[in-house]
Amino acid sequence: MGRSRLVHPRGLTRFSVRNIAVLGLSLFVLAACGGSDPDELLEAADLSDIYAGSSSAFFMDGDREARGTITGKVIYKGRRFPPKVTPLSAMKPDCRSVLTGDLMSEDFLVNDNGALKNALVWIQEGIAGTWPAPSEPIVLDQKGCRYIPHVAVIQVGQGFIIKNSDNFLHNVKTASANETMNTPMSRPSQLAVKRWRKTEIGIEFKCDVHSWMQGWVSVVSHPFWILTGDDGSFKLSVPPGTYKVGVWHESCQRRGEGTLTVKVKTGEINTLDITMELK
Repeated sequence: MGRSRLVHPRGLTRFSVRNIAVLGLSLFVLAACGGSDPDELLEAADLSDIYAGSSSAFFMDGDREARGTITGKVIYKGRRFPPKVTPLSAMKPDCRSVLTGDLMSEDFLVNDNGALKNALVWIQEGIAGTWPAPSEPIVLDQKGCRYIPHVAVIQVGQGFIIKNSDNFLHNVKTASANETMNTPMSRPSQLAVKRWRKTEIGIEFKCDVHSWMQGWVSVVSHPFWILTGDDGSFKLSVPPGTYKVGVWHESCQRRGEGTLTVKVKTGEINTLDITMELK
């Protein structure tokens, strides 16, 4: 598979949505976007499927047949801007010791076809009952002078591990409804496992030592979510019901969240074509 060319727009303001049922009913909607034991260290790479929102998690309550589908793509249309680059020559010696080239920002990744990566699509309202958190923890690693993964999602009560794989100082800085942190990590280590209890979308993580380092974490109450991949696609298999679907991306979080109400029936496919645009 060829490698996508990445571009960087200045922001997002709105998206359009098309809801197409299998029976042929079409509905067009335009919405606004708006201290630890070293032996317990985990490798972030081992959890790559979890970061992406593995679709197997969407069948935790049994019957796979009694489901409907919400699927589609998130596409950016508008003026293109090149990604921000942090030159290797401008970095401190610590980062130059572990990197071989410049670092490109991940805050807005779009391929040649306009597909938007790392957009969070989730059921914002309508899911009934209590959903047990996955047993596998999510790892947010500071490695190679960047946060890996750039965007992560955890479920309420799920283990959340913040790790430093670099052999030099990083500073974990974030402020959220769950926890405020300003914690130095000066060597390969990990913080005690966290289990956040409040739902929250778009929690920013920074590093005061390396200003370009940025990561995002969202906390949801159920497993019905997914992050779009390189092709901008998403697919959620959900029980029958009426749902409010949320869409979030870091470049438009301050302009509000775009939502859509979708009525899902067993065996029905609801397609949402979501277009992100500049003002």
